[in-house]
Amino acid sequence: MAQELSHCLNQLSDSAVAQIGSQYGCQTRNELCRALLQVSHFTQAWEQLDQVERQVFLSFLFAARAGAVPEREGEVWARERRLSHSAWQRAVAGLRRRGWIYAFRDKHRQRIYMCPLEIRQLLSRVLFKKDVETWHGQGDVSVEGEPSYGLGQALFHLLARLEQEPWRLTRTGGIHKTDAQKMDVELGLASEALRHTPWWGTEMPPWVAFLLDLGRQLGLIAEDGQTLTVDASCWRQWTDQDWEEWMNGLYWAARELLSRRIPGLEADFLLMEEVEPGQWLPLSQWKAIKRCWYREKGRKARECEERLDVFVAVMAAAGWLETGLTKSGERCVRLTELPPWQQAPLPEMPIYIQPDMELIVPGHFPLSQRRQLEQLADFMGGEQVLFYLITEESLHRARRRGMTTEQQLDFLTAWSGQPVPEGVARKIRDEAKRSSLVFCEVLVQYALPLSLPHERITPHLSVWQAVLMEDGRLLVPQTKKEVVDRWLTEAGLEVVERKRESREAAENAARVTGGHDRMHDWQMEEDLPDPDAVSRGLEHLPKLWWSGMRAYRLPMKRELLQHGIHSGLRVKVECGGERQVLYPLRVEERSGDWWLSAERSGREVQLPLARLEKLQLIDE
Repeated sequence: MAQELSHCLNQLSDSAVAQIGSQYGCQTRNELCRALLQVSHFTQAWEQLDQVERQVFLSFLFAARAGAVPEREGEVWARERRLSHSAWQRAVAGLRRRGWIYAFRDKHRQRIYMCPLEIRQLLSRVLFKKDVETWHGQGDVSVEGEPSYGLGQALFHLLARLEQEPWRLTRTGGIHKTDAQKMDVELGLASEALRHTPWWGTEMPPWVAFLLDLGRQLGLIAEDGQTLTVDASCWRQWTDQDWEEWMNGLYWAARELLSRRIPGLEADFLLMEEVEPGQWLPLSQWKAIKRCWYREKGRKARECEERLDVFVAVMAAAGWLETGLTKSGERCVRLTELPPWQQAPLPEMPIYIQPDMELIVPGHFPLSQRRQLEQLADFMGGEQVLFYLITEESLHRARRRGMTTEQQLDFLTAWSGQPVPEGVARKIRDEAKRSSLVFCEVLVQYALPLSLPHERITPHLSVWQAVLMEDGRLLVPQTKKEVVDRWLTEAGLEVVERKRESREAAENAARVTGGHDRMHDWQMEEDLPDPDAVSRGLEHLPKLWWSGMRAYRLPMKRELLQHGIHSGLRVKVECGGERQVLYPLRVEERSGDWWLSAERSGREVQLPLARLEKLQLIDE
């Protein structure tokens, strides 16, 4: 079953599932899930929606934050689209009965309407196939700029630096400007890409702020009010992944962060994911798809086009999108061939050790090994090819983190696949001799049973680097624990570790797995209201106002129009013998006369109330 849709269906009662399933001939949740995701049936049902239902449904793709619309925001959106509250509610009720929208209550008992990700993906697929034409200019495009590993390399560098040198926070828990600005220079990403995002315009450099938010979302950042560093457990687990897993995880985390912070941006992700990797898509076609959402010209259209420009800029800087130009000057985009889109394994490549202590490293060098490399050498720059330099300070840092001289040389030998150049090895050993560090390490204590003769233990002490005490306690370095545990188990003994009860392990596990999905904090509303039974916005008003066109005195005109504005209703007016439908915006007095400001065909008009011969409120 699909994840978000599965959660929604599992929260519904059997009777509600049966009510939705009756439209599809389904009896079980699994059958209903499969039916809801059938492209042919979905396309047919989409074509049957009226204009209001389509606009409301599209709002969950083009205006929502990751498919979620709080009821109050939905009512504001309806007013902006010149829909009455009741028209919006009827459309939502109809979409709920189709199984496309679900209603929840959050922990504050506020109602939230949710369109599952799988339904949003299906809607974007239908729109893409409907509006995108086959484009034959694939070979006529010149690429702008160079392919980038941008976001993956940048986040890794930020977190590696925080692991080495945690940032001290200000008295108020903020980040010092000097730390943020220094990191911004080291990242070397163009801040302009984030101009129209929430990370622009703050005291912190935009990319540093964005990457910190991304690290927090992944559970990789630890803050205690005094310092900001990495969460060691989560960071270790993330760096144990291969390059493709790392980039794939970053893509989906960045996708979620951007979708939740910028309303409607998820639609661009969904549409982009319909394009085959390596295939160019003209931006004119992309904009054509989105015109189904913003039909009117002017400000709304410009906002949607600006949002698309934001998306292209951010994704190109992050390394997931390439831009190009045709010979005729038409701008195009395509998904890059880099992860997460590349499925073929990347080739194994060694690092190269230069006599001047410089290390040349492939951009997709295994993350767990690169994490160790960050302790041993200073990052000097690069993206698809990385450059590191072994310095006195970096060697001191490596020793301070417990890496002995021999371990340093062993790592370099293993990574390069050949012996370390003699001159480089001599410099590393000479620097170690000048070191004033005193090493200490954590020991594991074993309380051995009396039945185990000491003579069986003694031959292994040198290999284990262990000490056997007179009272039978065995002290072993933490690094040798696994070897000793295995030997004791093979000797027929059971090793039991004494632990204090702690919540830390469970909290770490929750952060590593990303915690629980947002909908698990919400309570499902199981009732499925009939759209025809949803109260119309007219029923609480005098029947005289909406049952037909009538003439009124000035005070009654003002009251009728004020109620219409409050309820989001339209008004049919007769002026100079001509009838027209308006969306009333405000009624105000000017120089002793009363005027109506209203919208007609997307334009605002001004009409004196004295010229309105007849009026009627209508709900549509």
